[in-house]
Amino acid sequence: AGLGSFIGTAIGSRVRGTDKPDLLVLISTGVAATVAVLTAFTYSIVMAVVMALVAGITNSLGKTALDAIIQREVPESLRASAFGRSETLLQLAWVFGGAVGILLPTIGWVGFTVAAVLLVVAFGITLYGRNRPRGIRTRDPREAAHDPLASPSGPHPPTDPPTAPLTAPLNPGPPRSSDPYPYA
Repeated sequence: AGLGSFIGTAIGSRVRGTDKPDLLVLISTGVAATVAVLTAFTYSIVMAVVMALVAGITNSLGKTALDAIIQREVPESLRASAFGRSETLLQLAWVFGGAVGILLPTIGWVGFTVAAVLLVVAFGITLYGRNRPRGIRTRDPREAAHDPLASPSGPHPPTDPPTAPLTAPLNPGPPRSSDPYPYA
């Protein structure tokens, strides 16, 4: 898996100029699911090594593509939050995968069957997300308010719902007491 991760990172840095990171995510998930299904049906030590290599490569390529999608789709003002959320979700997925691995019996084909089922479900979710209808992408209204070239009504009639909050960040209120037991 470590060698696969290295190879995937090297490939990901070479294909960074692609304008279709969505397709790269779909291909990575599909390849991982296919190899997991093959490994579950034809379990051997060689297939397990191939699966580990493919898992490392597709994991790195998928992560690189996800970062590219976030940079392309998310407004600058929300990008740090989006990266934080994606990293948190990926770390939770690692924890979930480790927990599943610990809870399963040490019979190889059983583990790869569970991995194959989870990857096929993930591929289905990825395919559904790619083909579902999307809303119209609009500019971040906070940026449009400071743009001198933007028209007063903006690109859409004022009745459209905003794509991001129009107010300043919430006021957290007065500072909290540093006493951990204020009611004791």
